[in-house]
Amino acid sequence: MQAAPSRLLLIFLSLSMLGSIKVYLGGNLGWLLLGVFLAGAAAFDAARGGGGALLHRMQRHDRPYLILLVGWLMFAGGFVIAGALTPGAEMLPLLKYGAIWIVLIILISLGIRAVDLQKALVIALLAAILPFLILVLARVTSGLVVLGDGRMGWAAAWPGVLWKVGAYAWPIALWRWLKNGGKAAFLLVTASLLTMAVDGSRTSMVWLLLVWGALLFIGYRFGTPNVGIGKQVPLVLTAAVVYLVVQPFILAWVEGNALSVSSDVAWPWDTFGSALPNNSTALRIVKGDTHTRLEMLEEGLARAVENFPFGCGFGCAMVGEGAGAMVVHMTYLQVLAEGGILSLVGYLVFLLYPLYLCLKYVGVRGEAVVQRLDLMLAPLSTLILFLFIGLFHPVSNELTEWAIVVAAIAVIISHVPRRN
Repeated sequence: MQAAPSRLLLIFLSLSMLGSIKVYLGGNLGWLLLGVFLAGAAAFDAARGGGGALLHRMQRHDRPYLILLVGWLMFAGGFVIAGALTPGAEMLPLLKYGAIWIVLIILISLGIRAVDLQKALVIALLAAILPFLILVLARVTSGLVVLGDGRMGWAAAWPGVLWKVGAYAWPIALWRWLKNGGKAAFLLVTASLLTMAVDGSRTSMVWLLLVWGALLFIGYRFGTPNVGIGKQVPLVLTAAVVYLVVQPFILAWVEGNALSVSSDVAWPWDTFGSALPNNSTALRIVKGDTHTRLEMLEEGLARAVENFPFGCGFGCAMVGEGAGAMVVHMTYLQVLAEGGILSLVGYLVFLLYPLYLCLKYVGVRGEAVVQRLDLMLAPLSTLILFLFIGLFHPVSNELTEWAIVVAAIAVIISHVPRRN
């Protein structure tokens, strides 16, 4: 791929990741900007290769493309059926999902590269956390957002979404450290940890530990340099300092208070719990209330059972009433309730099939595992994280939410079948 389309794709991918955490981009603006850069990349590529180049490349991936198409049609078809059976059901999101499919086709046809996706995730991480740190150091409280439970973000990346950029970059940062070490890899690891810590997401903490364990196992199994216990000590200490010292200090600095210590922690390890600062991420992780989320899942399951097997259409998987109504915070229950079993199966086919292809490609015997993981870690971890997030959060029909995941799928479809 020549410079112009490659650079435009890198901008597209970076904005996609930033859009998923709402940095700089709202929904409509996000669609516009992403469409402009993607159209520009396609136009440059078509002009270079002739009018039939895009179609020719699509034909090389006909089988995986068709399987993806079947999954996507099942996903959309379930919502069509649910809308037809539910008077007044909204159908506009189908147009957005159709546009997302077009984006996938273009990305596959452009032969998008894994290295572009990896660069974009790193660029997005720095673009998200550096402004936050500048605002913190300058104590520009008008630009910061601090919730009552201590979760922090800034005006363009609120708590609740800021952690995603750290979570998407975490596998790349950690793998670089485990393979080669170095100051750059260590700083990238620290930036990922800090982004997840200041947001205080428990989802990100589980992801952090799962990725750490999985990559340590792979590194140990295939002999990467930095997997020994001694090499992990700096990472463990860094994580402890970020979560137990840096995040509470930033919170206290922003609020203009001295660090306070909790004295009424209602959990078994009172001695350790009382040593954690109030509203710290560490305290929230071990003491956080899950009652609301459990109630939400119960109501979502009841809604899915009530409307089984065809669903009740877009927007019906809501819990609560009036201004307090929220969509069910679990993608799979949400899709089952709104689009029925057909949509859920299609959704899983669309996401699990490329995941299967990538795992099969990476999981060969011998030293090639490390080499192939180097190549495909960015799309593989992006897809796995998106599926993992679905266990605790709803799915959106915005391109800014889907673009980075669609890009990961396009990387896998563009490279894995051909390289195998």
